Amino acid sequence: MRLSIDAKALLSFLEGNPDAEQLSSGEYVVDLFELDRPATMEISIKGDSVSVQGAAYLEFDTELQGWYMSDTVTEPEEIQALLKKAMEANG
Repeated sequence: MRLSIDAKALLSFLEGNPDAEQLSSGEYVVDLFELDRPATMEISIKGDSVSVQGAAYLEFDTELQGWYMSDTVTEPEEIQALLKKAMEANG
């Protein structure tokens, strides 16, 4: 799904985020642990166009001591809000 978000600012955020991994040119996976409810998403940036292939909230399992994907995030407005909060939290 396409998002209405500043592609250059998002790219700068992703490139400076240790929890973001570049998969290929313009494609990233990022874990947003700084949010009240952490999330993960796969993002594609091509020029000024930003798309998200998938997004989900993350939950921590204390017994396994690791994160897992829980609820899927499907609304573009919610995904945009999560990204904007994460970008603001990182200055």
